[in-house]
Amino acid sequence: VCVKRDKCFETSANKMMELDLFRLPMLFDSVRYEPRPRMSQEETESEYKFTIVLAGVGREAVELKIVGNKLDIKAGEEDSQFQFAQRFALPKNAVHKEAKAVMKNGVLQITVPKQAAKAARDVIVQNSGEPGENDYKLAYQVPGASKDNVAVTVNGNKLVIKVTAEDNPYFRNFTDDYRIPKDASPEDITAICRNGVLTVSVPKLSPTSVAVEESVEEQEGSFSTSIRLPGIAKEQISLNRVKHAFKLIVEDSQRQYEYSFYTPEEVDVEKVKAGLKNGILTISAPRVAEVEHVIPVESA
Repeated sequence: VCVKRDKCFETSANKMMELDLFRLPMLFDSVRYEPRPRMSQEETESEYKFTIVLAGVGREAVELKIVGNKLDIKAGEEDSQFQFAQRFALPKNAVHKEAKAVMKNGVLQITVPKQAAKAARDVIVQNSGEPGENDYKLAYQVPGASKDNVAVTVNGNKLVIKVTAEDNPYFRNFTDDYRIPKDASPEDITAICRNGVLTVSVPKLSPTSVAVEESVEEQEGSFSTSIRLPGIAKEQISLNRVKHAFKLIVEDSQRQYEYSFYTPEEVDVEKVKAGLKNGILTISAPRVAEVEHVIPVESA
């Protein structure tokens, strides 16, 4: 059998064999690469911890700062082959001004303390009284139980109701917990146990009225939302807010419309403005200026 050799293939193969494999890395000397270092996050009872492996990076080449509720991390010199940047969102209870950072043997550790949690508050259970007409209400049938068998606790935005009565054949012991609404007042919660019925009342905060003008100027970077209301005059509009919760009521000759929405936490709702122009209602508010805090990196 006669096999005909491909001269083109033979020439290419010879050229490949002539390459100096030890010189191949030189081809990549001008390539900029950005390896991702190992990172970990940890939460303890008192603080948040961030650990990043930055082997070969000195603490002078690390830049840390907290802007608003964001932790920004940058590492590496501008003219070096290693460049790293990462952003973490910090929880609301993080204490930015007390954040610390330590670089030890190529490992960066950042600690951000937590705010001390508010102590839980016990609500005094009464055997008389009347809840507010517009309050949020929770009612339980607890025949045979008295106020001494009831414990109502407020812990942050959490409401815990516990009823325990030994040797009571009329109901089972229970524990319920609820998230307190944003438009409610946790400090004014009341509890009444009377005639075998437990009523827990959560008062609503009084709303603040927002005046509707002829128009409103939107500022750059501000929060803004628009709602189409063709044929509606500003006298037919009622806009109220409780903290960041807004409620819009529009009345015409035939029916009433209601629309609820929330603004982001970083919005300054104390400076909100509303304007109606050409059938479009615009609601605008500036954002709270973000505070920047630089975290010095110490060596250990």
